[in-house]
Amino acid sequence: MDAINFHSQPHITLEDGRCLIINEKNYAGSYWYSIYQFVRSIEKAAAYQIESIINANDENDLQENAITQSYQTITGLIRSHDPDCIYGPHIQLFYDVALEVNGDKPVTFEKFKELVGKIRFETKNKSFKKKSNRKRERQNANEKTVLEYVDSIFQNHSRPVIIRLDLHLKLTSIERLKQHAKIREKFTKFLNDRRSNKFFERELGYVWKFEDGESLGGHYHLIIILDGAYVQKDEFIASQIGEYWKKITDGEGTYFNANSKKYLDNLIAHGVGIGVGRIESHDTEKRGNLTRIVKYFFKLEQYVEAKLSAGARSFGKGIIKKNKGGGGRPRKSEN
Repeated sequence: MDAINFHSQPHITLEDGRCLIINEKNYAGSYWYSIYQFVRSIEKAAAYQIESIINANDENDLQENAITQSYQTITGLIRSHDPDCIYGPHIQLFYDVALEVNGDKPVTFEKFKELVGKIRFETKNKSFKKKSNRKRERQNANEKTVLEYVDSIFQNHSRPVIIRLDLHLKLTSIERLKQHAKIREKFTKFLNDRRSNKFFERELGYVWKFEDGESLGGHYHLIIILDGAYVQKDEFIASQIGEYWKKITDGEGTYFNANSKKYLDNLIAHGVGIGVGRIESHDTEKRGNLTRIVKYFFKLEQYVEAKLSAGARSFGKGIIKKNKGGGGRPRKSEN
């Protein structure tokens, strides 16, 4: 059985070497995504599929499916465990079972079968199901709150401009939790001081989500919504806000501009819809793409959560600003 090619999924390799997956279903290249899919496949599999794996005499007897395709990479998945991360229920279950069954040693065929059987058993446990459901409910509630906030802006403004950025700090040997504290401090300053930056003058709202990444450490996904009645050149504005982030962080900050033409052209070439730039309130397609972006922010919580200090939040949004004229109330879509 061939090893999985993590880069066989649709993706864009950025100039800094990062592999950016352009379809949320293909969060490949990420150990966390692969682990999540492995456990979910075991959880959802029919009983006969699990039995065929457990009763196999050797790897040649394995029928290729979503579970067995991880056989060649399972050792690497186990060794990706980071004790400083707070994982979602499925990923935490994988690490708990794998480290108990196999430790840090290379996974043999017999251990692989044992791992599959035990994960299957644990996913049927009532406590695991309760934990998983509670996690999903919280995720859905947070997502719903943000989507309603974004929709309310479109109800009051006919053509908002959507700016989308990822904000990071340059990687150092600093401990993960110290890095989290540092970037949170810088981001708070970024939000507080933005009022004196001309590129925020026509801001209608914003949404941010803090994420803990495998290679990036703590970083922010950010959406800024501007009044399209006054604002143009979204790519330029996004770059200037990114440069403002670099200034706030004394040059330690880096950013990814998701409004850049190069990035958007790549998305279009791969059949991915655009959810940034100017979006007319009646443009259901682009608004749907924006909804997909927001959902992606919260979908990442399935994999890992950042360790938060007391009182810290994992996401935030602005306050609704009523239209004072100029932008106009949104028109009803024409049938």
